[in-house]
Amino acid sequence: DFYGYNIISNGKRQRVRYGADTEIKIDFGEKLPEELEIPKDPLFGLYLEELKEFQSSDKDFTKKQMKAEIEQEIGVRTFFKLTSRYFGKPIDEKGTDYNKIKVTKFK
Repeated sequence: DFYGYNIISNGKRQRVRYGADTEIKIDFGEKLPEELEIPKDPLFGLYLEELKEFQSSDKDFTKKQMKAEIEQEIGVRTFFKLTSRYFGKPIDEKGTDYNKIKVTKFK
């Protein structure tokens, strides 16, 4: 399970984040509005409830692991929110323009 995004504006990196298997590999720049919105989403609240329930049933699941799981989920959800900036809808939603992209040059 991995995700990543790199936002560049006027030739300057604004935000880079990359994570894999609940480990953040790169975390550079100020958080994006999309990242800040996710914890406020009621659906994310349901995810947290499920995670807390899991933690209460598994005493080996530490607070550090829980924080890592939460950060991973925020990263993944942010990635999908960011894709709607460019494709009209998140790429995991039906009806997105993602499938219309054609690579014309690759170096």
